[in-house]
Amino acid sequence: MPLDEAPHAELVNAIAVAPDGRLAAVTLEARLLRYEIASGRLLGVLPAPHAVLRAVAWSPDGADLVVTAFYDHAAHVLRADDGVERRTIPAGGEGAGVAFAADGPWQAVGSDAGPITLLDRTRTDPPRVLGEPRRASEQLAFVGDALVAGGQEGRLWVWDAATGALRRGFDVGTPILRIAALRGRPIVALAGQDLSLRLYDVERGTPIETLAWHRAPVSGLAWAGRMLASGDTDGKVALWDLGERLAAH
Repeated sequence: MPLDEAPHAELVNAIAVAPDGRLAAVTLEARLLRYEIASGRLLGVLPAPHAVLRAVAWSPDGADLVVTAFYDHAAHVLRADDGVERRTIPAGGEGAGVAFAADGPWQAVGSDAGPITLLDRTRTDPPRVLGEPRRASEQLAFVGDALVAGGQEGRLWVWDAATGALRRGFDVGTPILRIAALRGRPIVALAGQDLSLRLYDVERGTPIETLAWHRAPVSGLAWAGRMLASGDTDGKVALWDLGERLAAH
């Protein structure tokens, strides 16, 4: 059950938690906000592209944020402390999902057309472009050495990040609105169009648990340790304590 919730007047598009678990970046339409998780205190509003933001992710060292916006064909890498733009990454179309690998050099930017740009941030090699899915790659996450993607087709794709080889793909029964990876475990949380939250073991391709509480589509999803944060289009945010359930898996 939710431990806490807080209303917002604007649409929560995406939530990303910093690697140390202390801060959260939340996109509210065209605004990018930084929160302190322990207190829930708003730390500030960062400059962002002048469009409705679509996705946000933290770099592994917590120094940068990468965001995409609707009708924008590039991802923007911003300094996490003040929002100053460091660089842009061409998305090969309107930018969609974004992700950093927590334990590797990889970064991924999805496009509204489907193909995903996969970069090794330590090298100058041209980025690799992954051909699947064929619809918008809206949700991306790294799980260990794998890149996971999903979207409206309701199918979860799993690639080897180092080689770009497709490992597996499987249907989850509902269009995927959000994906969040649990660090250190081959587990992802999915927000479905049916308003549910689902936990999956991506190594086995098997479901772990389904959670129900939201009465509007979940538009933001992120892990903070063994707690899962979810925000919906009614502006409500919930925290789920899943420590016991994960320990049993």
